[in-house]
Amino acid sequence: ILAKTHRDEYMTQQAQEYPHYGWEQNKGYPTAQHREGIRQHGSCPLHRQGFQLLQPEPLFDLEK
Repeated sequence: ILAKTHRDEYMTQQAQEYPHYGWEQNKGYPTAQHREGIRQHGSCPLHRQGFQLLQPEPLFDLEK
């Protein structure tokens, strides 16, 4: 429980430095707001680089 409360406090602090990801509400979990923040602003140093939250953009549109 202490580790979770510490992480929640840490993510709330990080939300001030990285406001695009909604960490003050989601505490680092991939909500729709968090994914949209990554889509619009890219990842930041706090994001795990080996964890893919977004699907890669298609190279071309198959429906055309």
